[in-house]
Amino acid sequence: MFLILWPLLGFTLLFIFMEGRDLARKKQWKDLGIASFIMLIAWLYGVDLGWDLQLMPNPLDFFQLFNGIDKWYYNFFHLSA
Repeated sequence: MFLILWPLLGFTLLFIFMEGRDLARKKQWKDLGIASFIMLIAWLYGVDLGWDLQLMPNPLDFFQLFNGIDKWYYNFFHLSA
């Protein structure tokens, strides 16, 4: 259950020490904000997965929307799957 949180904590600390400090010193707030937002999404999905809360949307549902387009593409260009 908590094993997913250790890699998240490790990557977060790695980002803070390698990139975050330099971005803050150079006042690149836009880059720091985007990276922090991506890190926040990763934490939300990690906590959701670790505690089996099922609160966040499943990312596979998004890819299943393109299932018909994928089949059409392969049939149109006569590709073998």
